[in-house]
Amino acid sequence: MPSPKLSLANVTPTVLRGLTDSDLLEVSAGSHVEAQRFTGADIGGTDLTGTDFSECAFIGVSADQTQLRGARISESNFDRLDAAVLLAARSVLRDVSVTASRLGSIELYESTFNSVIVRDSKLGFVNLRGAELNNVIFYDCSIDELDLAGAKINRLTFTSTSIDTLDVTSATLRNVDLRGASLRQINGLAGLRGAIISGEQSLELATVFANHLGLQVV
Repeated sequence: MPSPKLSLANVTPTVLRGLTDSDLLEVSAGSHVEAQRFTGADIGGTDLTGTDFSECAFIGVSADQTQLRGARISESNFDRLDAAVLLAARSVLRDVSVTASRLGSIELYESTFNSVIVRDSKLGFVNLRGAELNNVIFYDCSIDELDLAGAKINRLTFTSTSIDTLDVTSATLRNVDLRGASLRQINGLAGLRGAIISGEQSLELATVFANHLGLQVV
């Protein structure tokens, strides 16, 4: 029986034109912001709960401990975003790109991603538990821990990306391409069903698979 055809993620970055330069510190929680450019702002500790950003550019923004719970961000680009802790649980990202950013602990549980690309970025603990991801790419990234436990994912691709620990406990995966990821540890191996790995990766992870199955390799 032939294997089903893999449908790979394919994200086209949003090109933004005609933006107005604005002060991100003037944005309040729950507001709607459209076609604005924010450059060099430090919004650490700011409450932007439920804020709706559309067609916005964020350049060199520092957002440590910023509260973005329930925020909706669409057709927007982040360049050089910096935060040790970012709080964005239950947020919605659509047609978003994140480039050259450094993020430590990121709370994104129960969020929704649709057509998102993360490129050239260093990420610490990425909490996407219970999230829904559709058409997402990580390209040339370094990730300490990626928690996808309980997530529902379709079309997720990693290219030239290292992941120290990947947790897929009780995850539902379709069209998840791990061939471009360097994986050190996988938790919840049963949740990998629906993913694709390379032959080389299967050999590298042989010990992990054996331990999961209770096998003794001699």
